[in-house]
Amino acid sequence: MVPRVPVLLEEQQDADGKVRAIRILDGQFLKDAKGVDLRFASNDLNTTDVDMRLRSAIQQTLDSLDLVDPDPVVRLNGVEKTRILPEAAIHPCAASQAWQRNRWRS
Repeated sequence: MVPRVPVLLEEQQDADGKVRAIRILDGQFLKDAKGVDLRFASNDLNTTDVDMRLRSAIQQTLDSLDLVDPDPVVRLNGVEKTRILPEAAIHPCAASQAWQRNRWRS
C-alpha cells in the first residue's frame, strides 16, 4: 500500500503536461525510491473533499503562521486575526504604526 501524503501541485507543467508534487510537511518535492522527482498528470491523483470544519482549521493554521513572520506589522495583524490579545493589550506604538499603514489602503 502506498502511503498517503498531503501535497501541493506545482503550477508549471512539463512537456507531457505533468507536474511535480510538493510535500506539505517539509516543502520538498515528492521523490521515488531512486530519488527522482515524481510527476503526475491531472487524473493520476485523488482530491480530498473539504468541509467547513477543515476549511476553518486550514484558515486558523495559516493565520497562526503570521505570528512568526519577521515583519512586525504582519505579526500584529496575526495577533489581531487570531484574537490572542485584546485590543487594549496591543502596544500603542505598534497599533499606531498599523493604523498609519492601513489608513492608506482604504
